[in-house]
Amino acid sequence: MKKSIFWGVRAFLVLSAVMMFASAAVAGRPDVEVKKGNWKEIIAGQGTANLVLDFSTCQVGFIDDGEFEKDKEIKPFNTYLKDRGDDFVRDWPGDEKKIAEYFAVQFNRKNKKGIQVAADAADAKYTFKIVVEKLDVGNPVGIGFSPKSGGAIFTGKIIVIDNASKEEVCEVAINEIKGVSTFSETARIGVAFTELGKAVAKLK
Repeated sequence: MKKSIFWGVRAFLVLSAVMMFASAAVAGRPDVEVKKGNWKEIIAGQGTANLVLDFSTCQVGFIDDGEFEKDKEIKPFNTYLKDRGDDFVRDWPGDEKKIAEYFAVQFNRKNKKGIQVAADAADAKYTFKIVVEKLDVGNPVGIGFSPKSGGAIFTGKIIVIDNASKEEVCEVAINEIKGVSTFSETARIGVAFTELGKAVAKLK
């Protein structure tokens, strides 16, 4: 009987250690990280890069630790917009431009000695394409809750394209970026893009 208890406790301790290690690994994962190319060198350059947002492969759901929560509905982004109503579909092109501006303002401010970004930049050497793969639009949390708890969250990647060669010269993984809660869904996503601009501007 004592032997069974001993092995049961030992198994529990081993399992606990494994779970703690896994949690630490997730907690220690950077929000953004360079997967390919020399991001630091690119953003240290001069001129203006063309900024493009890509929601074409985006899925919308509830995100926890960079992954969708199980047993919760997941929708393609276009379906999500249609389900919200015709006004969401109609307004999206304008909303997308506003969201891009959130990123541009923060990135340009933090990287003021290097390359700047702008939508529809003419004669740009590079295009920065922000691909949103998973999106949690967040919610307007009530009084007494942390603003972070209702912030929009997204994952994806930034692809840097050399406009002359059309080659992808750099890729930055977006493991998970989170903003804060506001009553406007567009603003919630925009604030998350502000956080992204801050994160990649200081990325080494």
